[in-house]
Amino acid sequence: MLAEAEAGGLNAGLSVEIPLWSRKAELENAKARARVSATADQVRRDLLDAVAKLEELEAKRAEGVEMATFYKDRLAYFKKAEEAGRIEPDMLWGDAEKAKKAEHDAAQAQVRLAAVLEETARKFGGDEWSRLSVLLAAHAKRSRP
Repeated sequence: MLAEAEAGGLNAGLSVEIPLWSRKAELENAKARARVSATADQVRRDLLDAVAKLEELEAKRAEGVEMATFYKDRLAYFKKAEEAGRIEPDMLWGDAEKAKKAEHDAAQAQVRLAAVLEETARKFGGDEWSRLSVLLAAHAKRSRP
């Protein structure tokens, strides 16, 4: 409030500044964009973590299949050696056990991979989860060295 002295006495005046636009909406939009960006970044990180887990599970599954094949081949070799009389039949049990365990490990790894694959696809794929599941499975197999 301003007060001025004039010939007729004291006069008072009021000066008001009215902005033509508000920055409040602009600031709220900027904050909303920052929240959306942070959420999108977190979803990307979560997806990449899930893909890394799938790749790890695929590697374990492939290793289990490879070891099962190895021990089955080894067992077949020793069976032939036993039939030829070069080794005793009791020596086959250890390899038979290892072959069965490797086969079981491969099957368990396949079950775990399938479960995590479906869970990941449903979490990130929305209505297109089955399509994402196929793509993730192909990526996991392709990423093996």
